[in-house]
Amino acid sequence: MEKVTVKTMDGKEIVFPVHTLKNGRKIAITSKHSFKFSDGTEFPGVPEDFPTDFVDALTVQREFREVKEALPNKATESVQRLSIEGQLLLERLSKKVDIVLVSYMVISALKEMGLRYELPKVLAMNSTPETAREVPEKKIVDINNWAW
Repeated sequence: MEKVTVKTMDGKEIVFPVHTLKNGRKIAITSKHSFKFSDGTEFPGVPEDFPTDFVDALTVQREFREVKEALPNKATESVQRLSIEGQLLLERLSKKVDIVLVSYMVISALKEMGLRYELPKVLAMNSTPETAREVPEKKIVDINNWAW
């Protein structure tokens, strides 16, 4: 399995798995899960012995605030934030691969923090139209239409 190593602010090395598409583009994977891509390639998921600290390194912090306008109903809204460390890791990872595949939660946090356009290689997956309504295990990542 291909991998790329990125250093944290305190010098710790974090290893991310990398998948190569048929066209040669390299994708840093930030999830332990498997992915099927529309070019026919497949990322099988990380092996059991692969260090998984890369998953925790990009954890999004969520803060919930009560929305008083909803009273008498109780409602909250969430605000997503990515740590400075997580932002740095994405920036460094972006310099080593063509795409950094992240969750929609990370994309949402970047948008809320006003950082979305600073990390253009950080993308989430869109499913192919044929598999959009399938369960996650059957979805195919559309390599011609990434989520911004």
